[in-house]
Amino acid sequence: TYYRAFTDNQIVTTTIPAPTGYTSITLNSGQIENKGVEIAVTATPIERGNFSWDLGLNFSRNRSLVKSLPENIESVSLASFSAVSSLNIVGQPYGILSGTRYRRNDEGKLVIGSDGWPLIDNTQGPVGDPNPDWLAGVRNTLNYKTLSFSFLWDIREGGDLWNGTKAVLDYLGVSKESGDDRNVTGYVYDGVTESGEVNTVPVDFANPAQGLSGIKWRKAGTLLGLAEDNIEDGSWIRLREVTLNYSLPRKWFGSGKVISSVDLSLYGRNLILITDYKGVDPETNLRGASNDQGWDYFNLPGTRTYGNSLKAVIK
Repeated sequence: TYYRAFTDNQIVTTTIPAPTGYTSITLNSGQIENKGVEIAVTATPIERGNFSWDLGLNFSRNRSLVKSLPENIESVSLASFSAVSSLNIVGQPYGILSGTRYRRNDEGKLVIGSDGWPLIDNTQGPVGDPNPDWLAGVRNTLNYKTLSFSFLWDIREGGDLWNGTKAVLDYLGVSKESGDDRNVTGYVYDGVTESGEVNTVPVDFANPAQGLSGIKWRKAGTLLGLAEDNIEDGSWIRLREVTLNYSLPRKWFGSGKVISSVDLSLYGRNLILITDYKGVDPETNLRGASNDQGWDYFNLPGTRTYGNSLKAVIK
């Protein structure tokens, strides 16, 4: 399936500039475009005697774009902290992560101050896109007589998260990263000075002689740190589910019996997670199943589940 969908005249609640006597307004306005592709493939690569192997593949990719917003409205906020927000901005994907960031020149290079530290931009701006590049699933089912074994791999590529937990732990100096940074000396940031020259000034990441301004993880001056420093890739490969099922032989349930079939199953869910994300789980989201995605702020980790089931079909 290929699709291209436009959503027009949405119900939008947003702040309005003073002085009007009101702080917000709800109206129908704006347009968002979604386009993408969904592919599903099923096959039986092997089928010999009492044995068969069934394979199911699915792939999806979506691209969202905010085409317009209410007149004179620059952005619509879905959620906001002081350092980071989920916003709808014209020309950006839906729910872009916007927050505090470093200052960069027109070529995208860091602008470094005279003390060797990167300068912080005076305005917040896009720092990450929580929307994944693509999603995929691979399910394998092995069948032998009345026994079947099934496992599902769940794959996500891309999609940024704001690791607010790490931001706070860094600020307090109790994270592993802040501990490692204490040993970094003579580091030269790759960037240019305000006058455009290549930066050559070394800094120590923990220099008590300069007070808090000489400590890397305190440079932003707030508990939530600099949002750009805490944006991470949320890609994963996850063993979503494993199931072993045994169906009791049908000859045990003749035509005159009440029960027609009985299945016994053992299952496990969320058993393996492969990811470079430093937080508890890149699938987590602070506000659950909501429009604002990509927030990890002392969230609970995902659960690993084991169980068994008995299923009987009554005539």
